[in-house]
Amino acid sequence: MKHLISLIAATIVAIAPLQAQLFNKLKEKVNNAVKNSANKAVDKTIDKTVSKPIDNTVNKQLDNIGGKKASGNEQNSTGNPAAITTTTNGNSGNKSETPFTKETFAPEAHVVNRPWSVATDSKDNLYVADNDGIIRIFSDGTKQRITSAIASEIIIDGNDNMYVTRGGTLNRLYIKDDGSFKIEYYTGDKNYNSAGDGDLSEAKFNKIASISVAKNGDIYIADNAWYLIKNKLTTPADELAMEPGVPQKLYQNDRWYYIRKISNGKVTSLKNKEGRYLLLFNVCGIAVDEEDNIIYSGGGASRAVKKLDTKNCTWHTVAGKPYKREWCPEYVTGDTSKAELFDPGFILLNKKGGIVYADNRNHRITQIANGKVSTLAGNSTIEPCSSNKGGLAREGYKDGNAQTALFNFPQSMAYDSKGNLFIVDSKSQIIRKLSPDGIVSSVTPFDKAKANINNYY
Repeated sequence: MKHLISLIAATIVAIAPLQAQLFNKLKEKVNNAVKNSANKAVDKTIDKTVSKPIDNTVNKQLDNIGGKKASGNEQNSTGNPAAITTTTNGNSGNKSETPFTKETFAPEAHVVNRPWSVATDSKDNLYVADNDGIIRIFSDGTKQRITSAIASEIIIDGNDNMYVTRGGTLNRLYIKDDGSFKIEYYTGDKNYNSAGDGDLSEAKFNKIASISVAKNGDIYIADNAWYLIKNKLTTPADELAMEPGVPQKLYQNDRWYYIRKISNGKVTSLKNKEGRYLLLFNVCGIAVDEEDNIIYSGGGASRAVKKLDTKNCTWHTVAGKPYKREWCPEYVTGDTSKAELFDPGFILLNKKGGIVYADNRNHRITQIANGKVSTLAGNSTIEPCSSNKGGLAREGYKDGNAQTALFNFPQSMAYDSKGNLFIVDSKSQIIRKLSPDGIVSSVTPFDKAKANINNYY
């Protein structure tokens, strides 16, 4: 028995090196298989080479937004990409060696599918962020699907630099004439939301709600202040300057926003002379005027368009009766001193400095100019309060004269050089165009079967 035990022990000792060698080989094969599998998965994404400037060797897949792949790290411009690497004010991310790539799409992919954001370049090309990614519509109407990467919002500055948002990240997307593109990180942390100013590679955002570009190329962002208020322990209440006039019962951390400015490679937060963060309530959209003041819309109980004077750090109501009607809103045009707004959302300025906003639940495009509130387009019947106390007009679809046209939750908008206003008619899932002479037409075809309609004309 002792001899047998000794023999077994000797055998174990003898084969141990062979077992270790076999295990190491097996481990190596498994690691290689995992690595190859991961590489193949990354290769299948559009953003397979997006990297932060602090580590150009790190390649990450697109994150999910709304259940879709999304590269919040995107940047877009047309023509020669070298011409849009930097902007006039120096707002350029660190240089990247990200190569251009080109996706292959089936012919049926070159259509707009459930759009939510639009922007135009200097050539009057229209860029649309939709449920399938980003598509370009040339000025002659030809459509070209660029990428399946999802963006939340698209903006293009005066030099045709395109920026796209995704959660708490801002990115740039370069596009060549042949449709090849590259996506590059610009600023914000792709991994988690937070708050913090500094260099582009260091700054953090909580959630980018709206974005606008000033004429000099500076970028302004309405960032949700939830993290700043609730989680940033170094920011007690005496470091926050809340927008005045907001009823206490409406105070909720996730309904406050603060303005972040990107200029000369830095991100800063707007503060008053005492160093307090300027907090805006219930921001639905922002625009920047000639003097770099922030024009912003507030839907819900706010029901107003306001201005944040960035020099004096004061708030002003441009139009509307803030908090007058928490429920059962009314739509009253005319003098801004008497006008009542319904549910102002996406907002922008026209070439004359007039304010134009999409009224979500009222299904109208409204203008504020020369002391007057007027309807540019849309004529839906407003339902009685008994039908919906939050306020709602009847959805519809109708082209033609702007004053009789019908919309279905208009959303993002963009002007081209000719004064045409392109509108995302979100629940009809199409793009509409309002011409300078007051005619509404459909840029993409309407399909009633695909439209999201509850109460349709």
